[in-house]
Amino acid sequence: MTLPDFLAPFRDELESFKRECVRIEPKEVYPDPSYYEKYCVERSVLGLCDSKFLGKPYWPASIEYPRRASDGQPMMMLAQINFSEVPPLEDFPRTGLLQLFACAHRRDYSQWGCDGNHRIVFHENIEENHMNDFSFLTIDLDWSPIITEAELGFKKCLEYGGIRDASFTFSRSHDPVAGRYDYEIYEEFFKKFTREQQLLINELLGGRGEKIGGYSDFAQRDPRGRGGDIQVLQFDGFADSFHCGTGHIFMPLQALRERDFSKAYLHHDNT
Repeated sequence: MTLPDFLAPFRDELESFKRECVRIEPKEVYPDPSYYEKYCVERSVLGLCDSKFLGKPYWPASIEYPRRASDGQPMMMLAQINFSEVPPLEDFPRTGLLQLFACAHRRDYSQWGCDGNHRIVFHENIEENHMNDFSFLTIDLDWSPIITEAELGFKKCLEYGGIRDASFTFSRSHDPVAGRYDYEIYEEFFKKFTREQQLLINELLGGRGEKIGGYSDFAQRDPRGRGGDIQVLQFDGFADSFHCGTGHIFMPLQALRERDFSKAYLHHDNT
């Protein structure tokens, strides 16, 4: 999206924050009306290696399936990104599968972000010998961070900032002496524009949406601080995902370049 004329006084500053991302476009899967009455992974209609939310995961037969650390409860796959389907982004993989697993039962509500209750996995290569039987998985969608199976499309975009992202400071409206948060000062700047202009600004600088890379949005506050870790994946409200909060996978930039996803971590917040 190009910058509108009414932001011309801030063009040079916003151009300095320009950053590529890939927008995720989920399309819900409803093969029949009863599909979600008793959700079963075995009923998934999407391909094993497809990019998707929920559904059957790709998993090598030679590796133990992800389970909760405390009691061995098998986790469900919340998201799978096949990077061969994603438009190229600098520093990100061009191939391989990124997956997020978590426990999703009544006792796990709001606890899937804790250590031992979720797992982030990257498969650099796809093995021919993989699991096909997932009948052992039981999922309660009422307590899941993502409640709707979806196939994922992708679109490369430019972003000019994120008003809740700690790496973005709109300095013309920023007064470090005041001791206030950037977002509070930004709100004063925001009120100067018409309703139509505000809608465009929100689209440009809101940081919202499911995406790979780019700026982050938060229900509360960015935990990373300035110069923090890179956003790998953001969940931001698709079909009530993350219970109207936001979910993020973050990791250090160097670890991303080296494909060391053992350094990746999940952050969740809501109101």
